[in-house]
Amino acid sequence: MVGRRRKMTFQGLKDRLKQKIYSWSIRHISQGGKEVFIKAILQAIPTYTMFYFLLPKSFCMEMKNIIGPFWFKKSHGKRGMYWCDWKSLCALKEEGGIGFRNLSFFTIA
Repeated sequence: MVGRRRKMTFQGLKDRLKQKIYSWSIRHISQGGKEVFIKAILQAIPTYTMFYFLLPKSFCMEMKNIIGPFWFKKSHGKRGMYWCDWKSLCALKEEGGIGFRNLSFFTIA
């Protein structure tokens, strides 16, 4: 069972996110490709776990801090420019965002 050490229990999710990002960050993909990769793969990894457990808000922030730099960086080892904050990227496309999931709200739903 999960118990009190929830962050340690869900450490495997963060490791899987980092592993997927590392395997794809050495390839040259466009911003559209990054968008599809984040929506279809990275944000889908913790979804099954969120069905059964309420993830801690700090853990969701750590996952956001793993996904965010992947979106903004240029290529492997090069940092990119942060043009806007993550909150505006999580807005709906009709509202001017990209439509990424806010994981802390998604785990509550």
